[in-house]
Amino acid sequence: VYTLVLALVVYVTALLLTDDIRVALASVLVLTLAPVHANYTGLGLLHHRYNQYLWFGVVLWGFVWLAVDLQNRQMKTASEQAVRQHLTQYRSWAVATILGVSLAMWTHSWGGSMELFVALVAYVTLRTTLDIREGVPPLRANAPVLAALTLGAVLAGALHLGLGWHGPIAPGMAVVGAVGAAAVCATGGLGYRRGWSVRRLLGVQLGLGAAGSVVV
Repeated sequence: VYTLVLALVVYVTALLLTDDIRVALASVLVLTLAPVHANYTGLGLLHHRYNQYLWFGVVLWGFVWLAVDLQNRQMKTASEQAVRQHLTQYRSWAVATILGVSLAMWTHSWGGSMELFVALVAYVTLRTTLDIREGVPPLRANAPVLAALTLGAVLAGALHLGLGWHGPIAPGMAVVGAVGAAAVCATGGLGYRRGWSVRRLLGVQLGLGAAGSVVV
């Protein structure tokens, strides 16, 4: 059941990215036949399990949906209005909720992963930089992403404190990811208001990222 749902998630994600049914079907075929996938899941070897792949797939779908929805709106109207429409429709917040829950479940299915959350913060860093280049306020444009990361951290902490799932490192990584993404977006918002160049903003954020990685 988990794998069938994952196949659907992969199909929808590929369709969102490419708008091509052939690519979406090919993506599911690759997922089905890839030897590494069979080795890690179907045969039950190594240290990965099928539920980890599902939550990871839903996490990727959530980030893709939010990015594509905003991009499609920017292609049809002015950036400020596109952001406003993106934030006022209920689907953005419904996807953010699903994303937050999936982040919490993925955190505990793995036991915490610095690699994932560092990658997500890096993604948010690049997103805010692109927002500045397009003249979009980063804090508003990424509000659903920040809400999802915050919800994921809160739920991961609640599952640890309430049900005793894993040690504190697992929810701790989710908290670090949420705080890191918020810091990046706040820096982007500051750069947007003060008219920083993309190069300057990226330099400041890379410095923050290096310092944050050392702290983690």
